[in-house]
Amino acid sequence: MKKISLTVIVIILGTLFADAQGFKATEIKEDIWEGIQDKYGLSEVDLQTMQLSQRSVSAESGVTHYYFHQTIDGTPVHNAVLNVHILPGGKLLHSGSSFTPDAQSLTGNRSFSLTSAQAAQSAFSDLGWSNSPLEEKLENGNFKGYKKITKTLSDIPVKKTFTLSGNERLSAAWTVGLETTDGEHAWLYFIDAGNGNVIRRLDLMQKCGFGKHGTEGHICRARKGFGTKNLGHVPYPDGSEYNVFPVPVESPIHGERSLVSEPADAVASPFGWQDLNGITGRETDGVQGNNGHAYEDRDGNDSPENTPLITNPNLFFDFPFDRGLRDTGMVYAKRYARLFLPLRFYRGLREFSIHELHGARRRR
Repeated sequence: MKKISLTVIVIILGTLFADAQGFKATEIKEDIWEGIQDKYGLSEVDLQTMQLSQRSVSAESGVTHYYFHQTIDGTPVHNAVLNVHILPGGKLLHSGSSFTPDAQSLTGNRSFSLTSAQAAQSAFSDLGWSNSPLEEKLENGNFKGYKKITKTLSDIPVKKTFTLSGNERLSAAWTVGLETTDGEHAWLYFIDAGNGNVIRRLDLMQKCGFGKHGTEGHICRARKGFGTKNLGHVPYPDGSEYNVFPVPVESPIHGERSLVSEPADAVASPFGWQDLNGITGRETDGVQGNNGHAYEDRDGNDSPENTPLITNPNLFFDFPFDRGLRDTGMVYAKRYARLFLPLRFYRGLREFSIHELHGARRRR
């Protein structure tokens, strides 16, 4: 079974609006705004009170990407985003919206009479935790951060928002992020800012498995339609080789390993995968790269174990792998597979013109 912690989503919820400004981006033509307003049933107030959270231009296509957040009284509506994409000549390429039409008329409680600390305590109570003193770590606009407590693995982000409540009206609420110390849950609570009730909670910890297989040694086949797009991959000439389950092989039960030569892309990673400082010459010969760091963490404490580090100055990474062995027998094969996948994934994002300016972020 694989577990993918989406703690990064909780962190994103604490990100403040960048370059916030009301109403329409003046670079977008008026007739485009009229079409967007009609298409999504938005009121003039919806457009006047939205905030521009990001603007970027694709170096490859020249398309300008705009992302707006819907707000009420300057506070964002949860997951309410309008995206507008403009071609170099000024024509509309595409748009999308998750705005609530005429949000102002659908808004109930607007008051944040409950403090952020009280909202956090409401979430603790729902989980059966006793009240814990909270030490403020950061405050910035609609966002507050508290230092982690004994029940949480990480700091506690608390943020103002508006969200749909049970009566299908938008209500003032606090979001509270709680990552449990056992690594099993990353709770996101929505606490009513008026009365402290739990509106809803989400678990951002995703778990997935490949089901049961009745025959020992059974090998699944990669699903049809799952593949990659290669838009002129230019290998970085470092002589590296990785014996891994290459994309699109999903797991050891979906295919076999093979040697992949020089997978780093000279555009996405102009100094290779083992470069850490953006200057010619690699800083590592092992499992740490510019877009990832793979290590064993079987006790789930987010810290590397003391397993000996294996490096190779020739960048030839080929270690024994046996489906019948336990974890301890495949540490190095698994470690380099874990390094390979995020680095290859980042290369794939670049092939589709998705990079840091457009929201791609790298984390181990």
